Amino acid sequence: MKKKLFSAILSLALATIMVIAVPISASAIESTSVRGSKISSPVVTGDTTSSVEQPQISTNSFIEPRDNYVVLDQNVSTGGHSWTQPSGYSSYRLYATNTRNEKMQITVSYGSNSYSYDIAANKSITIVVNNAVSGNHDIDFTTPSGSVSGKVTVRVSDTELQLP
Repeated sequence: MKKKLFSAILSLALATIMVIAVPISASAIESTSVRGSKISSPVVTGDTTSSVEQPQISTNSFIEPRDNYVVLDQNVSTGGHSWTQPSGYSSYRLYATNTRNEKMQITVSYGSNSYSYDIAANKSITIVVNNAVSGNHDIDFTTPSGSVSGKVTVRVSDTELQLP
């Protein structure tokens, strides 16, 4: 009886070790977004060793990362806005809406680098950067008429972000 009990416990322990030791491939991992759609592969942003940020753009909703927080949540203004990308937080997601009946251009600048993006009238844009440089980042907003309206939010993350 004791021998059978010991054998059963040992078999269970070995089975548990086997289950824990099986590696999970990156393609088998799935995460669920806030809206329930599944993402099964990471977004590749190019050479992540470069000191130049590689932005990605989407006009869809976004996926929540694990460790993150909002550093900027303001109405757009002709004076622009800025945020400090913290050290150790290599990703950010910028979400901007244009509530005017004309195209709005946003320009994101850091150091001597800058990127410009057009947002169609009454539309929004999501920009994801997964190799962000720490330090000050500026955002400027312009339209042909000189008037701007909408909202901008920047969320920083210490885990890679994905586009929907």
